[in-house]
Amino acid sequence: MSDFIMDSAEDNSSIKMQKKLPVAAPVMPPKPPQKISAKKNQDQSSLQSSRSYDRPCSRLSVESTPTLPSLSKRKQHQSSTDSFPMTEERFQRRVLYVLVEIRDRLKSPATTASNTEDVDLVTIDSEEGFEVLDRRLENRDFKASFKFLLQKIGGTDGTDHMKKAMLRTMTNSYMAGLNMKGKRGKKAFGSSQLYLLIKETVLTSHTQYTESKFNEDLAKFLKYAPERVGGGGRRRRD
Repeated sequence: MSDFIMDSAEDNSSIKMQKKLPVAAPVMPPKPPQKISAKKNQDQSSLQSSRSYDRPCSRLSVESTPTLPSLSKRKQHQSSTDSFPMTEERFQRRVLYVLVEIRDRLKSPATTASNTEDVDLVTIDSEEGFEVLDRRLENRDFKASFKFLLQKIGGTDGTDHMKKAMLRTMTNSYMAGLNMKGKRGKKAFGSSQLYLLIKETVLTSHTQYTESKFNEDLAKFLKYAPERVGGGGRRRRD
């Protein structure tokens, strides 16, 4: 009986010692470092970029945007030289005026520059002088040179240009005996070469000035020639 008790005691003590002894964990071999594939990096970068789009965007201000020097200079040049923006009608008239001027210069490249020294704007005061000038205007070279001189007179508008051209080529005394159609004993100015040239010059220089307006203003200018200085006064029949 005592032997059985001793054996059981030894068994219990061995069991307790087994419980007290720690069980060693199995040693696992180290895992090799995992390689991050390029695809995973790409997925992460795309995920970050998509998250960045979700953030509220800051609004760009115009003042913070730098202006290129060439662009700013171009804008300053345009604002100082041209009155933009133009209407389409005004732009077309301006282009037409430039084209007509180029055409006229190409037709007579030598006469407008060199032969103008031989041509002078003589103020007509007699019927004989008017006839001589009208015949000379039938010559192409003389006409081109004379037109060049009329263009240089200029004017604030079409009416002003017409009046200056008329006063530069004829006196008020001679204009007092003219009208457009030659009625009431006066000479018809509307059928002369000088009339055609002055009209062509003024309408070319002032594209917004119409032919009907030109004829209307010219008729009035001739009508009141006697009342201007040197016009001789108005007759009773006028």
